[in-house]
Amino acid sequence: MVRGAVVYAGVSRFGDRESLWIKEHGVPELLDLDPRGLARVLAALAHPARLTLARALVQAPRTSQELQEVIGTASAGQLYHHLKDLVAAGVVNQAVRSRYEIAPEHTIPLLALLAAAGDLLHGEAAEDGRSVRAEED
Repeated sequence: MVRGAVVYAGVSRFGDRESLWIKEHGVPELLDLDPRGLARVLAALAHPARLTLARALVQAPRTSQELQEVIGTASAGQLYHHLKDLVAAGVVNQAVRSRYEIAPEHTIPLLALLAAAGDLLHGEAAEDGRSVRAEED
């Protein structure tokens, strides 16, 4: 039998935008998520330029011109290629023409995803003895 839960929470404030999020998912629920949908979101973020765009947009909505400067490209075509993937995956919204944002309700989940990826990158998930003790309880 598979059981347990993953809980994440966060609070962020960027200018006048504030997000508060507390979310709990049962492990069986997580293991039953559609892998195609998950892969679409992860693939949309799986490029340094798209991660840079997402990190900039989590701080504040920006115009396409501002985003072009963020990723340091002279080509609007490259920018729109990356934005197309982020918008298609639902990570980024196009609020109005040439203005993009991360939906406020997606801010903390995106930051939690960055935190989890950072933990995996640095091996911190494996080093944390609390996860082993929690399974033993």
